[in-house]
Amino acid sequence: MENGIGPSEESCEVKIQPEGSRTHHRTNALHNGQLLLALPSASPWTLRFNVPLSRALLSREGIEIPEENFVPPLLHALDPPAVRRFLFFNSSHFHLFLTPALYIVLWCGIYSSLHLYLSQYLETYFWLFCLSVSAFSVFLTSLLLILLSRNNRQININTDIRLVPVNEALSQYRVLVGETDTVHNCTSLHQLFFVYFDLSGCQSQLCEALEERSFARAQLQAMLRQKLAHLLLVTEVEALDPETSERGADSEETPLLVGEEGDTPTGRTSPSDHRGAPELTKNYSLVPEGPPQAMAYQLLMTYSAIYVKLLVSHRLPIEQRPLHCQRTNTPCLCQYIEKTVLR
Repeated sequence: MENGIGPSEESCEVKIQPEGSRTHHRTNALHNGQLLLALPSASPWTLRFNVPLSRALLSREGIEIPEENFVPPLLHALDPPAVRRFLFFNSSHFHLFLTPALYIVLWCGIYSSLHLYLSQYLETYFWLFCLSVSAFSVFLTSLLLILLSRNNRQININTDIRLVPVNEALSQYRVLVGETDTVHNCTSLHQLFFVYFDLSGCQSQLCEALEERSFARAQLQAMLRQKLAHLLLVTEVEALDPETSERGADSEETPLLVGEEGDTPTGRTSPSDHRGAPELTKNYSLVPEGPPQAMAYQLLMTYSAIYVKLLVSHRLPIEQRPLHCQRTNTPCLCQYIEKTVLR
């Protein structure tokens, strides 16, 4: 992570980059946790966001962000068709149609299954039997909706993690972004929320908390791996051609290391090398490693989007003594990470 409030190797003190301090005089009244902009999607079906418009609206609040640090990262994170399909099939709009369909399937399945064994009693207790099947179907459907609701409060690889590079670019301008999905007038409403937040205090506080645990480095890493083991990025990589590998395995001229993107020994990539080459997937763990400064910065970026989502939807745990967030009984980002990850 190169942008934003990058970690320092010598100290936990954070110095904001000069370009991050270029704010309009109207930003003097802004405070951490203040909502700057809520940008709804153009349609509940297409799930596209007018990113250039949001940049223009933020400039009215005195937040001047260069286009290259705003538009391309957001479009790359949320505009791919696969991401928009995921947002639709995991939206509240789709769950509104899923709920009655699931109830009908459960009711028919339970009724037909029990009918085989209780057919002799149905003539006498038919209505009681139907009410029991309905109640059990309602219970199972409600249980599924509760599980989906709880899962929505957890960090999501396909949305929250994809916004990490975006928040990395925006954090130097004291802006964080998160994506939410709510129900409004029986329709799903996807929105991008832009929140003002200066991460310098949170990074210093989190860095100190990690340094206090540095004496038990092995236990800290084991705890982080246990709680963050599910955060894996899966990427596709090109595999070596088996025929080429077997043909050049015994040759002394065969390079021991393959360059990036399948570079040939001459430094160029031939089109024939990629034609028909098999693809493999590689997992990248998001468990932070390294000095406390680097770990604190990575944790802040990893949980920035989910923090914004819970902040604007008022689902953060109550904190009686917030440190860096001026909203009443609202924990700041470092307090949320300490409670979620470090405890």
